[in-house]
Amino acid sequence: MSATLPELCIRFVLEELSNDTRSKHACILINRHWCMASIHEIWKHPLYYCQELEQKERYIQFIDTYIKCLSHQVRESLGLESISKTTFDYTTFSQWICPNGLRSCVKLWLDEKINQDPDKYSYLLKTENKTIFMIGKALCEHLIINSKKLIGVQLNQNEINIFELPQADKVLSKVTHFITRFSCEPSRIGKLPNILSLAKEISKNIQVLNITCFNVEKEQDLCIQNLSQLIRNQKRLKEFTLTYWNPGFLNLWKSVLQQHNTITTIILETIIFNDSKPFLLHELSLFKNLQVLTIENCKNFIFSIKKLDISSSFRKLKKFTVVMSQPFPRDFIMIILQQSNENLRKVEVIDMDIKEDVLPYCIKHFTRLLNFSCSINIENFNLLLSLLKVSINLETLYINELEDFLIDEDDDFILLDFLCSLGENFPKSLYYFTFDLDWEFNNDSFSKFLKICKEKGINFKTLIFAQSGFFNDLYLYELLKFYGDRKLDELVLHDMNNFSNECLKEVRKQVGIVKFAKGYPEKFNLSINFEEDS
Repeated sequence: MSATLPELCIRFVLEELSNDTRSKHACILINRHWCMASIHEIWKHPLYYCQELEQKERYIQFIDTYIKCLSHQVRESLGLESISKTTFDYTTFSQWICPNGLRSCVKLWLDEKINQDPDKYSYLLKTENKTIFMIGKALCEHLIINSKKLIGVQLNQNEINIFELPQADKVLSKVTHFITRFSCEPSRIGKLPNILSLAKEISKNIQVLNITCFNVEKEQDLCIQNLSQLIRNQKRLKEFTLTYWNPGFLNLWKSVLQQHNTITTIILETIIFNDSKPFLLHELSLFKNLQVLTIENCKNFIFSIKKLDISSSFRKLKKFTVVMSQPFPRDFIMIILQQSNENLRKVEVIDMDIKEDVLPYCIKHFTRLLNFSCSINIENFNLLLSLLKVSINLETLYINELEDFLIDEDDDFILLDFLCSLGENFPKSLYYFTFDLDWEFNNDSFSKFLKICKEKGINFKTLIFAQSGFFNDLYLYELLKFYGDRKLDELVLHDMNNFSNECLKEVRKQVGIVKFAKGYPEKFNLSINFEEDS
């Protein structure tokens, strides 16, 4: 029966396997019907799947397939052998174009060809960089012309200028996702200013914009000016993410403020705002449709409640995250909670002590939370339990330890029942639990915790114990007693070396995906930084 499922059902299956690349590949082998549906999914962003598998040969296989999609004439003009065409033109399924990623893969592919058959390919060594550039450019052009579903562009420094390729003005005017990651150092910026200059005139339908930048030295940097204009030119920008920006932030932010009617998501990460011109948190209230707000590891803020429009600010907010080890205005957090009118479904306040304000307020007002994250210690542990009691719909819980908090020997007796107390107060709805503390508990406590959860009917999908370096085979076998037989989609542990090969083999049989914070064999990571040939 599964062999003839409607395509929509197959797509639902593939969505459920979104984190399991190997299983997705296995779906291709079922029959032609499954193959066609799976190919669409796997080849919509092949670089992403290669990164997931972290295997050099995957990148080489991917680019070899893409090169086979080029026409005979194009391959011949590039000095490549006439190779057989592929079953599909896989580029038609691609939803993303990543020029630097393509070029880096081409370099891997070419180096491999030269190593395998030096006599056949040695002539390319003299002009290797030029050859790589030309193949990469040909692939980008082929993607732009042939892809039927292109939605996103990912740019880095030293790029092929895809915006000047044939049909780029037509195809790239429709992209809705735009990612750029670069350094403003003159030696590394390459052609990016020119690329952004064209992008701002062509791509005006961007809905999701993600910018990561390093080494901004000047307020009037050309890239910043072009990005600012790119933002102003958008018709309906919805999501804005900015990471690692320094002096040029205010110019960029002025452009973002002009999109206050359409933006629903703002994410600011690892930004040190100017001491003399700190970030004005109250300006966030101008975004009347804001639904998601994340501020993570930033520094230098000012907040004035007098400059808020209490009648309408933050009323639509559904997800709120603050991760902050630096001083941060607590009154801003409380205003967010109060103004959200109990609509918040996700609250994350991490690396801050929240026992006197956030936790008591959430216990009283937020009984419909789906996702909660916080940093805890012994002092606020009981408050966390109280929140769990009233959060009957909670699906995701993340807890870590407050920085610089030390456990006294007198607290040991509390820790013995710590895990069991959590289990007793978990709602039945909980699916995802992250225990990001290095507090130790014995196997008996772990067994009791699992038994409590199982008897309550809690069907975990993901368990994360990435800090629990004391786990060994006994803990995993205990886990399989209660949540084996493919009940768990994902399990994350501390160190692969803590477990026997026999135990890991059994766990991998019974759990969807098993990951480790450390102890992996060395994986291959593709570098997408590519210096332009002079």
